[in-house]
Amino acid sequence: MTKVYWFKSKMYGLGWTPATWQGWVVVLLFVSLLLVISEYAPSQGAAIIGLLITVFSLLVICFIKGEKLSWRWGPQK
Repeated sequence: MTKVYWFKSKMYGLGWTPATWQGWVVVLLFVSLLLVISEYAPSQGAAIIGLLITVFSLLVICFIKGEKLSWRWGPQK
Protein backbone atom coordinates (compact mmCIF):
# COMPACT_ATOMS: atom_id res chain seq x y z
CA MET A 1 0.00 0.00 0.00
CA THR A 2 1.48 3.34 -1.03
CA LYS A 3 1.29 6.29 1.31
CA VAL A 4 -0.48 9.35 -0.11
CA TYR A 5 1.25 12.54 0.99
CA TRP A 6 -0.83 15.66 1.50
CA PHE A 7 2.35 17.73 1.15
CA LYS A 8 5.24 17.06 -1.24
CA SER A 9 8.76 18.31 -0.66
CA LYS A 10 9.70 21.37 -2.65
CA MET A 11 11.96 20.75 -5.64
CA TYR A 12 14.37 23.50 -4.59
CA GLY A 13 15.20 24.33 -1.00
CA LEU A 14 13.54 23.20 2.21
CA GLY A 15 9.83 22.92 2.83
CA TRP A 16 6.56 21.51 1.54
CA THR A 17 3.88 22.38 -0.96
CA PRO A 18 0.30 21.05 -1.00
CA ALA A 19 -0.08 17.97 -3.23
CA THR A 20 -3.69 16.90 -2.65
CA TRP A 21 -7.01 18.56 -1.96
CA GLN A 22 -6.56 17.73 1.74
CA GLY A 23 -3.30 19.68 1.77
CA TRP A 24 -4.96 22.67 0.12
CA VAL A 25 -7.79 22.57 2.69
CA VAL A 26 -5.22 22.61 5.50
CA VAL A 27 -3.44 25.62 3.93
CA LEU A 28 -6.73 27.50 3.41
CA LEU A 29 -7.76 26.77 6.98
CA PHE A 30 -4.34 27.97 8.18
CA VAL A 31 -4.63 31.28 6.30
CA SER A 32 -8.22 31.75 7.50
CA LEU A 33 -7.19 31.17 11.11
CA LEU A 34 -4.32 33.64 10.79
CA LEU A 35 -6.72 36.31 9.50
CA VAL A 36 -9.33 35.64 12.18
CA ILE A 37 -6.79 35.63 15.00
CA SER A 38 -5.11 38.81 13.82
CA GLU A 39 -8.47 40.59 13.50
CA TYR A 40 -10.35 39.42 16.59
CA ALA A 41 -7.70 38.73 19.23
CA PRO A 42 -8.51 40.68 22.42
CA SER A 43 -4.88 41.72 22.98
CA GLN A 44 -1.54 41.66 21.23
CA GLY A 45 -0.27 38.92 23.56
CA ALA A 46 -3.27 36.71 22.79
CA ALA A 47 -2.74 37.30 19.07
CA ILE A 48 0.91 36.24 19.26
CA ILE A 49 0.06 33.10 21.25
CA GLY A 50 -2.73 32.22 18.83
CA LEU A 51 -0.47 32.74 15.81
CA LEU A 52 2.30 30.60 17.32
CA ILE A 53 -0.15 27.79 18.08
CA THR A 54 -1.53 27.97 14.53
CA VAL A 55 1.93 27.86 12.93
CA PHE A 56 3.03 25.01 15.21
CA SER A 57 -0.13 23.06 14.30
CA LEU A 58 0.58 23.50 10.58
CA LEU A 59 4.14 22.26 11.03
CA VAL A 60 2.95 19.18 12.94
CA ILE A 61 0.44 18.36 10.20
CA CYS A 62 3.13 18.81 7.53
CA PHE A 63 5.54 16.51 9.38
CA ILE A 64 2.85 13.84 9.80
CA LYS A 65 1.21 14.04 6.37
CA GLY A 66 4.15 15.23 4.26
CA GLU A 67 7.20 13.70 2.66
CA LYS A 68 10.39 13.49 4.66
CA LEU A 69 11.88 16.94 5.08
CA SER A 70 15.23 17.37 3.37
CA TRP A 71 17.17 20.00 1.49
CA ARG A 72 16.75 19.55 -2.27
CA TRP A 73 18.40 21.17 -5.20
CA GLY A 74 16.55 20.03 -8.33
CA PRO A 75 14.70 16.88 -9.33
CA GLN A 76 15.40 13.68 -7.43
CA LYS A 77 17.64 11.18 -9.21
